[in-house]
Amino acid sequence: MWFRVLGPPEIGVAGRLLPIRRRRERYLLGILALDANRAVSVHRLGELLWCGSPPENARRIVQSHVARLRSVLGAHESHRHGVTLETNGYGYVLTTDPDRVDAQRFQTLLARATASDLGVRAGLLRTALDLWREPLPPPPEEVLWWRIFGHLDELRATAYEDWIAAGLQLGDGDRLIPELARLVGIYPTRERLVEMHMIALEAAGRSADALAAYARAHAVLSGELGIEPGPRLRERQLAILRQTGRADSERVARVNGAAASTLGAPARPAPAPQRSRSSVAPAETPARRDTVRSATGDQPAITVTAVPGTDTPGTVGTSRAALARHWAGGEAGAFVDFAQTWHAAGQPQRAHALYTSALVLATIGHNRYEAARARIGLGHVCAAMNEPTQARQHWAHAIELYRALDLPDDHALHACLDLIPMVRTTDADGVPPVERS
Repeated sequence: MWFRVLGPPEIGVAGRLLPIRRRRERYLLGILALDANRAVSVHRLGELLWCGSPPENARRIVQSHVARLRSVLGAHESHRHGVTLETNGYGYVLTTDPDRVDAQRFQTLLARATASDLGVRAGLLRTALDLWREPLPPPPEEVLWWRIFGHLDELRATAYEDWIAAGLQLGDGDRLIPELARLVGIYPTRERLVEMHMIALEAAGRSADALAAYARAHAVLSGELGIEPGPRLRERQLAILRQTGRADSERVARVNGAAASTLGAPARPAPAPQRSRSSVAPAETPARRDTVRSATGDQPAITVTAVPGTDTPGTVGTSRAALARHWAGGEAGAFVDFAQTWHAAGQPQRAHALYTSALVLATIGHNRYEAARARIGLGHVCAAMNEPTQARQHWAHAIELYRALDLPDDHALHACLDLIPMVRTTDADGVPPVERS
């Protein structure tokens, strides 16, 4: 015979649930099971079962519930399993082996995990957590469960945090990211979970997602609780921003170094550029853009079949200026991505600088697709900085760039349709209403 309270209260024997149909009787048995082998007063039972407002005849109702429970237990020969429900002076006591109660086993496993080394601790915590049943946790409308067993959910959340922490120490961060996302969805205000989610995402090379996780936590904490994230969470965000900033600086240094190398080289005599369809043009569409980026997207991977300025169209060219144009066109997309990360992190000035760099690179590389993306980003940043006129100008330029692209699908059309209202829908002052604060 077993008792379950880590979820809706249940009692069963030999793989079958006992037929306890009244909800309050199931909760009464759950209370007694949680305090197995200890007497629980009728007064406390009444306070718990009626959420602090028991009726005047609560004692008589509890007595009736106990009588029916004894009948059910007797019908299933509970005494053979060492289970009895007895009166004890001022209340009742359920006598049973504590291991038959899932909540008792849960707390025993947590205590053992605390005293164990890392690998064993992770296993014990996972075993303890697996005792819980869906839905996790019970919905808020289950007021009775939360009043009686709510403290167990706090233990469960802490156990999840300890299990995740052990997993990160064991190097399982990548595998834990989906579980962390699920847990943060259940417990959005638990900053330790959010911090570990950010740590795992950053370790997986997903700094933008880590910053987005911080932004969501900030919105929840400030919106629902009226507080700012704690110092540990803020320090984690700053650490990621600094790391991203160093990566940005290194990338900018590579751009500047390549530009200096190219522009500082002596001009090589060459015929006038002969542009033809056989020449490789800088990437201008999403499909073409993929051809000039590496598989990871971290570095450009350029395949040149012809470069304007070479002697023979269709052969591999050696013009450093042409290669620089190709490289700049590919790098523009990376700068747009970095700018989006900073904008999402609430750093519009830094985002503006990166979008501007992206626009310069895209212009050098004749990459109209990335130039349009940079213009759109600049528009949003300017709108956020209360510069609606500049925002509208950037969006108008983006529309023109999209119209000039020969895209194989309706991507440009949809982009234009999204931007046109922001450019043309103005009030008497010429400011788009969406930009007014």
